[in-house]
Amino acid sequence: MEERSRVKDLAPGALEVRILAVDPVWRQKGIATNLLETTEQTARLAGFTWLKIYCTSYYSNKLMLKLGWKLLYSLSYEEYINNIECNIRPPTQPHTHCNLYVKEVVNNIWKIRTNNELVDIYGDPDLVCFIKAARLRWLGHVERDAQNQNSPKKLFHGNPEGRRKKGMSSLEMAGRCGNRHQKARSQKLETSCFGQGRVGCCAEGG
Repeated sequence: MEERSRVKDLAPGALEVRILAVDPVWRQKGIATNLLETTEQTARLAGFTWLKIYCTSYYSNKLMLKLGWKLLYSLSYEEYINNIECNIRPPTQPHTHCNLYVKEVVNNIWKIRTNNELVDIYGDPDLVCFIKAARLRWLGHVERDAQNQNSPKKLFHGNPEGRRKKGMSSLEMAGRCGNRHQKARSQKLETSCFGQGRVGCCAEGG
């Protein structure tokens, strides 16, 4: 297949993916896609410009076409067995061909990835953590509470302090403020009435 396809000339120095297999229990979960994407990223970092893979399964062939790999050569099992003298039995349907796929490894490709994928690839904080850290820095929590190293961490993860060392609950504060306000209003009314009485007495005495 290498000679007929001229893969060495069309994809020189290609990194070959020898075996791609997923346990039947774990299929239909995107594992094969992630394996190929990770292989492509590794090839890019290592300086490879081409990837190639021989697919003998119908399902792996569908995956290569879905991911945009280029079909370079296709060999029919029936044709291969008829041209040689052997006792090999061809695979059952739908596995009828062995296909050779290639893909050019291109740098600087923009791709949408999730936060978890970015953490796995680069090891950096994801977008949510970055926003939280920027928000804390903007609000000044870290700068104002530099002596207590635990408070910024609790604010970052959304965990408030456990117990109040000082102060009172909001309900208790509202109750006390209401009582004091009512008491102040009563004292004000008494003072106003007393002042009006004094003014009246002075007027009569004059």
